[in-house]
Amino acid sequence: MEEKTQPDKSLVPRKNFLMELWDHNREILKELLKHVLIFALFIGSLTLLHEVLRFSSLPNDRKEALDKIHFYMCVVALVIFSTSFMIKVIIFEFKDMKG
Repeated sequence: MEEKTQPDKSLVPRKNFLMELWDHNREILKELLKHVLIFALFIGSLTLLHEVLRFSSLPNDRKEALDKIHFYMCVVALVIFSTSFMIKVIIFEFKDMKG
């Protein structure tokens, strides 16, 4: 009689935790990643602009005014992205409760 050998489970490649979340269509995770990437791109562009302005030949009083504008733009961006993510999380939760 021929013996059947079962494949060794240690040889089967396992997916890591993030890949399993992504495969199970976790919409909240996808929204979080999208928000983080867009926010990082926005802050990165503001930082690049800040560095360009720092090396410019503008007078110091104008540089200070632009620094204040830069700071408040970062704060406003953080508030907008955080609020929109919280709203999307609440919408996803209510969608899950309905059905």
